[in-house]
Amino acid sequence: MSDLREHGKLVRQFLKAARELESLNVVDGLENMTLGQLREELTRRSSPGAGYKQQYPRHGAKWDEEEKQRLIALDEAGMLDVEEFAREYQRRPESVLAYMVRLGLLDKEHDPR
Repeated sequence: MSDLREHGKLVRQFLKAARELESLNVVDGLENMTLGQLREELTRRSSPGAGYKQQYPRHGAKWDEEEKQRLIALDEAGMLDVEEFAREYQRRPESVLAYMVRLGLLDKEHDPR
């Protein structure tokens, strides 16, 4: 671990921001949170889509051919469980449904979202 004195300005900025955040009293139990917990909480609250990449690592990633073919095959066989498929491929269920509309597997007006 490097000497914190090398990063003094950054450390002071962080501590000042932490005090300001604590004084705003917007995060309950802030003083008992780890840095990771605080980051997760602030990400979740800052914008609705900000935490998608943490919760769904492949959110926004290009669909590969194998994934696309599996989606089509499961849908055609009537065996598609959107929640399970989304969990397996680390995507949002809403993204799976939107892609199904794009592929023509779902009619836009019958989209269950």
